[in-house]
Amino acid sequence: MQGSIHDVGKLWRVRWRTLVGGALLLCMATGGCTGDDEKINSEKKPAPAVQPSALSNTPPRETSELLFDRSRSTTTDTNVRLSLDDTNTRTDEPARSAEPARQQIFRPSDQRVQHDPTRLAQIGIRQTVSPRLVLVSDIDPGGALPLHSLIDQVYDAWVDYFGPLPPNREGTEFQITGHIFADRGRFESAGLLPLDLPMIEFGRHRGAEFWMHDQEADYYRRHLTIHEATHCFMTIMPGLHPPLWYLEGMAEYFGTHRVESDGTVSFGVFPDSPQNFRSHGRIEIIQQEVAAGSPLTLQQVGLLNDADFARSRSVPYAWSWAVCMFLDSHPRYRDRFRKLAEHLEGRAFARELAQTFVEDRPLLAAEWDEFVRRIDYGYPIDANVFVVEGEVSELDGERTVEVDAARSWQSSGIHVNAGDQIEIEADGTVTLNETTEPWVSEPQGISIEYAAGNPIG
Repeated sequence: MQGSIHDVGKLWRVRWRTLVGGALLLCMATGGCTGDDEKINSEKKPAPAVQPSALSNTPPRETSELLFDRSRSTTTDTNVRLSLDDTNTRTDEPARSAEPARQQIFRPSDQRVQHDPTRLAQIGIRQTVSPRLVLVSDIDPGGALPLHSLIDQVYDAWVDYFGPLPPNREGTEFQITGHIFADRGRFESAGLLPLDLPMIEFGRHRGAEFWMHDQEADYYRRHLTIHEATHCFMTIMPGLHPPLWYLEGMAEYFGTHRVESDGTVSFGVFPDSPQNFRSHGRIEIIQQEVAAGSPLTLQQVGLLNDADFARSRSVPYAWSWAVCMFLDSHPRYRDRFRKLAEHLEGRAFARELAQTFVEDRPLLAAEWDEFVRRIDYGYPIDANVFVVEGEVSELDGERTVEVDAARSWQSSGIHVNAGDQIEIEADGTVTLNETTEPWVSEPQGISIEYAAGNPIG
């Protein structure tokens, strides 16, 4: 059974009658009932086929397969290799000498184009500099200057999450150059947009540089700046990189931020309202996809490719963000997910991912399905963890189960088979919320659309 997050501590008392066995039965106190006694036929109808995403022609995945497809767990050299000297390339091949010497690893030398600030100023483009960001822009200074503190702070967050970058041979600090333009023609005329850079709709990055259109909303200008800068940090080392869902999802994860009252910035936050995250729109996209019957499984997110991201600019980013936000925020999966951050190059990411969630694959799939069904602003991922502790056994006769309405899905401790009929009786009260007066529900529930469109109680 599942509880309501607004409960103040009351419990449902539920009695189960029948001889059942087989699959674990989870319970959730959200659906309203027609009366105190209700007979439930547990015979399972054929499950609807998983619909492939409109983004991809990938066929549905069998539930017995890994949650993430191993075949796309690394991208190809042609997609990710930077234009660097061969001396900087990495290899997974072990050293062949009997006593291999420890080799110093370097990040690529700084290859950014150096601009003349005086010349730029003559054509209405300003260059401003902070320790981690050189910003070349023609946007209003009021929108440009805060970006320096943003990138200086997110650099520390990257290092904390992924670990420090290797030094370069010159011993200089890692710094990014960002080009943000309101008038694209001005940047093209000045030769500030590389001719071989693919068409820019929002932003593009290459090495330690990125280019992006200015954004109307202050929040989304900051978000996109962090997004592109995160790509620069994550892909600065040459070689094989993690799959697109991870690269884009983590750029979205860090980009989803909140500026605190003292000027510090919190990264990787879950949006609390559309007003504070203007133009973000990821939650609305997921809600629309679910309403249209097109939610993506974890396998399908893992299969998103370049063509998917090119064909639908916003939808794959929303799904990639949702996976990274969900796994990084969930107390059961957080530590394992964060270990992936130790493998930003080479094939180790694929190996780690293939083993990381195998032990609780069915549970993770179920919790993901519930998350995307109920996602909304302010959704507390950690408060909606499925509770599966305790003994699980067959039932002979009657059993009473207490359901804590302040928690999410909880194990009844009962096995059921398809075709079993279960009679459920419930008593007790639950306080759903308190406004001018308590919202008290009895077993029949209250007829309002409250939890993902379902009556709660």
